[in-house]
Amino acid sequence: VYKALHLRLNRPVAVKMLLSGQHASPDELERFLREAEVVAGLHHPNFVNLYDVGDVEGKPYFTMEFIEGGSLAHKLAGGPMPARNAAGLVAQVTEAIETAHQHGIIHRDLKPDNIMLCKSEIGEQVKLLDFGIAKVTGASLTATGQMVGTPHYMSPEQILAKKDIGPGVDIYA
Repeated sequence: VYKALHLRLNRPVAVKMLLSGQHASPDELERFLREAEVVAGLHHPNFVNLYDVGDVEGKPYFTMEFIEGGSLAHKLAGGPMPARNAAGLVAQVTEAIETAHQHGIIHRDLKPDNIMLCKSEIGEQVKLLDFGIAKVTGASLTATGQMVGTPHYMSPEQILAKKDIGPGVDIYA
């Protein structure tokens, strides 16, 4: 993911590219494009906004809003935060992930690195991102027995690569 400037609109954007480009496997390309579709279909103030999808010299990309505040992981590196602040952020993440679940989307990699923080009129606001390994109801690119996710945040059913995972994996994370 790169920071870039959208010249026509004069605003910063985040550009996510599939660097293997023309050498990407069909599964990699489908997963990348599905991530863009998932993000584009989620309308909630706590999801990063998708702006554009395209291809440059055989390298697929999509652009999203650039979040200036950094990740929750970065913020937590300085130590614990006050309980009231933490509760407010958890409430926002919970509301956002519930919206994803209502749309049949299981994130499967919910962790502080995938929760960005930005300033808004309500104070600190979270933005969920990185739906690259999300499970969409009725579709699957994960072979049976294939473990996906970040080990420290994976639920037992993810670690055991169970086929019938559900919203509980995001709640566990």
